[in-house]
Amino acid sequence: MIIKDHLWISDKYREIFNCASLNQFEILYSEKLGQLIRQESEKSIRYFEVHHNGSTSGYYIKKENATFVSHLKSLLRKLSFLKLNTQHEFDLIQLYKKKGFAVVEPVALGERRAFGIPIYGFLIQKEVVGHEFIDLMKEGSQEERIKLLKAYGKLVGELHSKGLITSIVRVTDLICVSSIDGSWEDIQLMVIDREKGPLTIEQFSSAKGASILASILIRFFIYVDAPSAKEVRSFLRVYLKFLNVKEEIFFREMFLDVKRQFKVLYRVYKNDIDPVHKESICA
Repeated sequence: MIIKDHLWISDKYREIFNCASLNQFEILYSEKLGQLIRQESEKSIRYFEVHHNGSTSGYYIKKENATFVSHLKSLLRKLSFLKLNTQHEFDLIQLYKKKGFAVVEPVALGERRAFGIPIYGFLIQKEVVGHEFIDLMKEGSQEERIKLLKAYGKLVGELHSKGLITSIVRVTDLICVSSIDGSWEDIQLMVIDREKGPLTIEQFSSAKGASILASILIRFFIYVDAPSAKEVRSFLRVYLKFLNVKEEIFFREMFLDVKRQFKVLYRVYKNDIDPVHKESICA
């Protein structure tokens, strides 16, 4: 066949989707399914709910169209046709799960291909019920912010220890699925939005680690506010505590390296940062 649809539905959700008649590519890709959350030129996100056995669950469907120009650019750069981001995110989620991290759950994956070349597809994920990390940081007390940043530092340290480095977990990629009233060690963070990052395990280096931490920090400035020096140090100390690598890393050297790289990024992104947020880390 010239055009062929490929559809995978998780065994865990197949009965639920069958009962809701959501078991065909065309139905799941339809613009009539759910409500539009975000629309871009080649991508969109919709949200829908499914009722089954007296309960209701929410799902997000990420859809992507692969244009001729996109495939042409991929051919020129990689000598291969474009791989859809929906497939890449699915594969990266599987890698995170394999490494033991709490990550958003994939429910279904679909792709339409012409002559074996992907032209559009979708990825359905189960809605993660909890509180967005950035909202908790904006609304939290100083004590709560410190606890959340320690939990974040622990997560990033463990990710880097297991070779998941440049697939950056930004502040916008986290949902808190537990209470924050107890110890920071009891806080549970769920990772979402794994669209970018290599599908191979990376070798850690202090320079690479500092670069990623600086990127995390600049996004904190953009999406939350300016963290205090105490908050940054709390994050970094826990990060180093859970960083299990061969290279010996010292707090002061890492802090100064992060600070140096952050200053470079700050000049690049300063127009995206609220003017009231000053460079506290650089004080």
